[in-house]
Amino acid sequence: MRKYFSLLLTLIVIPFLMTSCGGDDPDPNPDPNPQVKTAEKTIFMYFPWSGSSVNTYTGTLYDEFLQNISDVESAIKSQGGLGDRHLMAFICKGPRMTVATNQNKPIAYLIDFTYEKNAIVRDTIQSYTTATIPDYTTAAGLTTIWNQVKKNAPAKTYAMIIGSHGSGWLPKGVNPSVSSSKPRRAIGGTTAEYQLNIPDLASAISDAGIHLQYILLDDCYLSNIETAYELKDVADYMIASTSQVMGSGFPYARIWRYLNAKTPDYQSIVDNFYDYYSSYTWNGMLYPYGTIGITDLSIVSTVVALMKQINQKFGFDASKMSEVQRLDGYRYPVFFDMEDYVEHLCTDASLLAQIQRAINDLVPYKKATQQIYSPNEYYITTDVNRFCGMTISDPTQNSIAKDYVQKTSWWTATHGVSQ
Repeated sequence: MRKYFSLLLTLIVIPFLMTSCGGDDPDPNPDPNPQVKTAEKTIFMYFPWSGSSVNTYTGTLYDEFLQNISDVESAIKSQGGLGDRHLMAFICKGPRMTVATNQNKPIAYLIDFTYEKNAIVRDTIQSYTTATIPDYTTAAGLTTIWNQVKKNAPAKTYAMIIGSHGSGWLPKGVNPSVSSSKPRRAIGGTTAEYQLNIPDLASAISDAGIHLQYILLDDCYLSNIETAYELKDVADYMIASTSQVMGSGFPYARIWRYLNAKTPDYQSIVDNFYDYYSSYTWNGMLYPYGTIGITDLSIVSTVVALMKQINQKFGFDASKMSEVQRLDGYRYPVFFDMEDYVEHLCTDASLLAQIQRAINDLVPYKKATQQIYSPNEYYITTDVNRFCGMTISDPTQNSIAKDYVQKTSWWTATHGVSQ
């Protein structure tokens, strides 16, 4: 998940929605078949509901999403516009409503952003109610939303930014914590009914007929090899964190110009992320914690082939578990630095050198602060002594996660069999 600090929605919600739905007076003679210009690139910011049905305050990141959008708008203004780009955002401000409540009340919006006369113009393309919103926790539902984006913002190239809670590759509803008081989190909300599995995310993008220039996962624990394997055929690059992401998320005011470029400047994205979180403060206290890895998904197949060879020759000695760099705060760790794990697994010098080169090629851009912040269960902070920008869960002895990791596509591809 993103580590969140605020629990109540701020009053920014009301003015945002008002300005989102506002605009000039309508054209008295509208074109019944308007032609939308095909842009160089469309960037789609996707913010699904991040809470639960029973509690609309605890755990939500809605106000942080609004700030993320505001930061992007500030960056657009500083650049003097979007250039030959489209920017669209889907944002959900509440859970689906029951029969006893007003089901016709909008709960989500698809918004188009343009820059006119030195100002950002927000045009609400569609408002969604409980009755009309696609089930975005399924591949089909998210594909429907993507098709609306393509229709209203056609482009030569597409990119996607996802803001939500996250727990890496773990399936929705699965909680690797031994404490039942900890909420379960995957991509999406704090309960399973508002979460999306990684394979379904990949299917949604593929079914929409899109191949992404990059997918930025502004969620916790998503820079892992299991997720990279699922997304390898739907994007060129994956931008994510190996560990917890603070509630503020990625520093869009700093990195937007590099995301919006025709060819993204991935090194500058990493450098600015690192600089931002090295001096990050909240309520006057320093929280210098953050990790980022940018994955070249075209290298995944090379890593798969090498890891299959290694797994056929070697088995991990569980007694060395404590020696491998952990990048989470669970009592029984789930996410380990991939290169450090491989070095503890493989004793063939030639094969080890090959996989080390492949991992470096896989994640060519990465940085980590000296410690990570992990308020999950056991460790609050953890020293980062090894960091390759990618985690792996193969060696986990976490009784919950272990059963699921052996059912991932990554496991099947690199061990030859699904347990």
